[in-house]
Amino acid sequence: MADQGVRWSLFLYPGLCLSAGPLLSALYARGRAGRAVALLALGATLAYGALVWLVQIRDYYHI
Repeated sequence: MADQGVRWSLFLYPGLCLSAGPLLSALYARGRAGRAVALLALGATLAYGALVWLVQIRDYYHI
């Protein structure tokens, strides 16, 4: 059974991604510290997305 949160994420993610791209690009251009922050933020986002994806697959298959 899907909850209301699923609909909100589908609505908000495109706007979040369209605004995060230029922000990460601007941070990446600001030297080594900015590059590190941008890569850490991107890595944390990808890791969280992979974790949520795996949890959803686990719950779907009832493992």
